[in-house]
Amino acid sequence: MKKRLLAAAVAASMTLSLGAAMAAPVEFDGSVETHYQWDQADGTPDLEGARNTVIVNAKTALDENIDVYARFAAQRYHGADISADFDTSKGKSTATIDRYGFILKSDSGTYTLGRQGGTIGPNALLYSTDGNIGSYDVLDAVSGVVTTGVTELQFLAGKETDGDNKLYSLHASYQPATGWTLGATLAKYDKKDDSSQSSKHWAVDTAYAYGATTYFAEYTKSDFSNDNKAFVIGLSHDLDDKNSLSLTYAKVDDNGAIAKKTDFDSGLKGLYFGYDHKFTDNTTFSVAYNDLKEINGGAKSNSLETFVTYSF
Repeated sequence: MKKRLLAAAVAASMTLSLGAAMAAPVEFDGSVETHYQWDQADGTPDLEGARNTVIVNAKTALDENIDVYARFAAQRYHGADISADFDTSKGKSTATIDRYGFILKSDSGTYTLGRQGGTIGPNALLYSTDGNIGSYDVLDAVSGVVTTGVTELQFLAGKETDGDNKLYSLHASYQPATGWTLGATLAKYDKKDDSSQSSKHWAVDTAYAYGATTYFAEYTKSDFSNDNKAFVIGLSHDLDDKNSLSLTYAKVDDNGAIAKKTDFDSGLKGLYFGYDHKFTDNTTFSVAYNDLKEINGGAKSNSLETFVTYSF
């Protein structure tokens, strides 16, 4: 009942805002991407898959402090579903308006209220659903970035659309010296139907930028009694204006990340390599490769991915 009332209130608010929004120009941006992926793992057949993705973002101003946003996303996978970013139980493709809400701006920060993806921490080690498409595993939430003095605060509070699980996080960072960033995170995850899978997390992170190279590291721990740690350490380097690469080592215990929703791989450790080449200002070719091993077991796996992305 509460969810229906909230949805009705948001719909009414957006309807009342429509007249004002139509008087302002609508800004569009987005991307078109083609992706291929090849996976190998001990004891399982090799897998190969591909996907095509179209993203269109729209935003218009209600006034100088409030914007309305929405996103259209479409994706179709081919071959194995290893590359899909949506709920494949409903078919091989999806097309939907999957992000919408309001952006509030002030002198001290920016706040987003509505349906959105979520990332916790600077390296997406603790939690990441920004890449998901459709209503699969995203958030009805309020988030924000606020600057107070020398400290930047990032917060997130909301419910997952997949199960109504609640998520809260706060990340604080500051720059103690030129090139250096230090940060810390607190997060809480409430699993609606299984409190034994609810968790609390803390994390610390740092980054140092020197010339064309940025070095970074992050460590996190949960309140589970075992397999409760995760860390990442790596670097990114701009070779020139068109080429860049990254090299990262990560180890993520089964209970180290929030509900295993990390940009890395829960239960595994190993190397991640990335390379980007800009054909033009709008078109990028990317390669990603990982070489991983089970933390508890020792089975090995690797994955090779290629991307061609056109942004507009």
